[in-house]
Amino acid sequence: MDSGTLYLSITGNLQASGSNPNQLHIFIDSKVGGESTLSGSPGAAGTGGMAGCIFDSGIAADFHLILRRESNNFQVDFAELGGSGDYYGNIFSGADTGSATTGTGSINATGIQVAYDDSNVSGVGGEREHRGQSGPGARGDHRRRAGDRSGRPGSQRRPDLRHRDDL
Repeated sequence: MDSGTLYLSITGNLQASGSNPNQLHIFIDSKVGGESTLSGSPGAAGTGGMAGCIFDSGIAADFHLILRRESNNFQVDFAELGGSGDYYGNIFSGADTGSATTGTGSINATGIQVAYDDSNVSGVGGEREHRGQSGPGARGDHRRRAGDRSGRPGSQRRPDLRHRDDL
């Protein structure tokens, strides 16, 4: 946070797909109040499907940012949880990658700067060779994360994430 601006840098890719695009959901707790259990209403697109999800103790999210990638259409939703939201579609003007600033809306008084380059097209593989090393425990192999015994890259048990119906 610098002079009232929140800067986020997130690595990884969002797979482009047609009717069911991959999405990155970011929840922001920036002021007093908010939701510690998601109500799902109204918020940004996709919030309704998360109704009942509970954040860790002490977190009450105020805002919901969604980055979504469809083929040749990168989209941004920004909403105040329990309030209204704004949708910005096709921010890279028909391209899958680029950088742009959204317009302003009912929630954001200034535009949201977004950049996406899709450069990690090979992904991260568990058996990838790195400086002659390969197999479990080699650099780039995520099977040895704490709590993970599945061997699936990037999987990790998260007992802190739960749904209201699971209590």
